[in-house]
This record gives sequence, structure tokens and C-alpha cells, in this order.
Amino acid sequence: MSKNKISYAVLHLAVNPVTGPLSVMRQLALYQKKSGVKVAFGIIHDSKWQKNYESELRVLDIHTYKQKQPKLPGTVSFMYQRFLRPPIGEWVQDLASGSKAEMVVIHCHNAWQAGVFLPVRHLGNIKCRFVATFHGVGGQFDRLPIHRLVHAWMGRRLLNHNAYLSAVDPLSTILSEQWLKIPKEKFTIIPNGQEPSILRACPFILGKFPFTIGHVGSLTEGKGWEIATEAVIRVAKTGRMVRIIIAGRGPEQVKVEEYSTRFPALVNYLGYQSKPVENVFPKMDLLAVMSEREGLPMTVLEGMSVGVPVVTTQNGDSSNAVVDGKTGFIIPRKADELARVIIKLYDNHNLLKMLHENTISRFMDKFQISNIVGQYHNFYTS
Repeated sequence: MSKNKISYAVLHLAVNPVTGPLSVMRQLALYQKKSGVKVAFGIIHDSKWQKNYESELRVLDIHTYKQKQPKLPGTVSFMYQRFLRPPIGEWVQDLASGSKAEMVVIHCHNAWQAGVFLPVRHLGNIKCRFVATFHGVGGQFDRLPIHRLVHAWMGRRLLNHNAYLSAVDPLSTILSEQWLKIPKEKFTIIPNGQEPSILRACPFILGKFPFTIGHVGSLTEGKGWEIATEAVIRVAKTGRMVRIIIAGRGPEQVKVEEYSTRFPALVNYLGYQSKPVENVFPKMDLLAVMSEREGLPMTVLEGMSVGVPVVTTQNGDSSNAVVDGKTGFIIPRKADELARVIIKLYDNHNLLKMLHENTISRFMDKFQISNIVGQYHNFYTS
């Protein structure tokens, strides 16, 4: 850790962290540890999370504090924290004692919902800073007014207790102000980061068939996996050799499996993959992020780390990573629009090669995890 300013330890805190937020926690914690910072995880989880994800943290050799809770729906699982408070204060005391740091940063990855933890009890005389990172703002707030009021209450608690707020993209700050009444000037923008990889994607450039599109992430309608699949099916009808590989879990997993059964040559469902950078992204020629609403998802950075061009929607805020026509394409959320992009790249190897090289260059310039850890160090100690 830099000798600049105060010494600190970090408790990465989350309720049932999955996919993107879990990947962010892992990356940050590992590189903070490498820089000399004492780090730990604090996980409030149900039995389903423990079965699916606990092993991913166990291999990191980073201490994990855990608190079990019943399996509850999303918003209810956070409100539950108000009735059976997790022992965060005790975790902080133990981390402070073991690290001898001057301050403990409680870095929560549940965005505005982290307001349910405040104020943190039983801290004693330990100096703390509470940080909440917004990985994106969704939640259908425009359709569910009571739901919006509950979440706005959570967000107000962050403001009332002087939490430090970061967001991975500017769109999250705009939506937070619109739906949660959290002023956008309260945020510091710190993008997600990813470790560089020696692996490389885009095997189609080397003459390997079929041209492969990928979806990595949650299997919900809002994430757009079906739009990507329908685009591939349309392109296949033109006689071009294409396929889609899909990795992830979610409520529409059965539907994905049905597609893979109906179109076995076109749809390859891999299930959940704990190491997509090693096992999934190098197989891709194009990553499709056809989300209804998205911030700067880790799947984009993971793909960019091996040079996968990204096609994403106009509804998100991946423009800081995806430069239209340079590292990928930003298009309307429609299967025919995605199909046109696939055909364009299929028929133009030189364009695909240019996008591949530009993607690697942009990743190395903006999204290496070592740079992001440095930004968080300045944020923690400002």
C-alpha cells in the first residue's frame, strides 16, 4: 500500500453477492491484498448462495466472516437486516485488531440497499469509513411506486449517516438522483477493473469456424440473452456458420436449455462458469450485452481483457468502454440490429481484427485492476 495518508484495512461487505458484484469484490480484494492492505469479506447469505458461490471465495485465502439468513426475496432480504442485525461491528473489531490499521473501510457492494446496515453498531473507538458502491440502478422503479419508496428510504440512510458513495458509471448517478433522490454530485465515479490476461479471443480471425457470439451473466429477460439467441438463429438462416455460447444462471435457465435442445448446432449452454476469462471469453468473436438497462458490467471488462469486441444497447452506459465502431457497437435492443452486426463482422475479417486490437488497447489503458485499486485508495483516504 502507498505510504500516502492513513493506513487502513478493508471489509468487503455484501448480501448474497453474485456474478458481477462478486467478481468485483474478488478482484478488488486480491489486488488490495497484493498492495499490502489487510482485507476480509463479510457475507450475509442464505443456503442457496452458500451452495453455489462459497467455494469461489474459499480459494482466495482471504478471511471471510459469514452470517446466515433465511432464503428471502430480494428487497425482503435487506429489510430483514433491520430485525436481525448482522455482527458487522464485531467483524470490524476483529479486522482492526488483526491488521493494526488506523482505520477500517466497510466497503459494501449492495448499492443503496446498504443503507439498512447504518448505523453500524458496536464499533467502539475504531475509526471507520462506510463506502457503498452502485454497480447499476434497475429495479423497475418507474412501475412500482411502493417499491421505489422503500428503496428511497434505504438510500436516504446512506446520506443521513454520511456514507461515501461510488458508482461504476455515470448513468447510475443519474438514475439514483431520479428514482432514489440521491444527488449525483454525492458520487465519485470509479469504474470496475479486471486483471489483464495473456489469453486472446476472436478465433474467427485465424480462420476458425463457427463465428461465436457470447452471453455471460444472469439469465433473465432484462439481460437480453434471448435477443442474442434469436439474432444468431436469423444469421444462421443466411447460410453463415455461427453459434452462441451462453454462460450463467437465472430464472430463465430452463428456457435456455430448451433453445439448446431445439438448436443444438447453434446454441451451446455452458451453465454457470466461475472462470469465464479462462474458459469462455477466449472462444468468442463477439460479446452481446443486450440488456434492458445496464451500467458497466464486469462481463464487458472480462471480455475486453482478452480482446472480445462488445455489442451493447443504447439503454445502458457502457460507452466509456465500448466506443461505437472502434471497440464494438452500440445498437437498438433488437435481434435484427444485432444480426446485422454479426453479418458485418462475419464478412469483414479486417474489421473484426481492428476491433479486437482496439479493445485490448482500450482495456489496458482504462480498466486494469491495478489502476482501479489506486483510485479506491485515494477515495478511501480522501
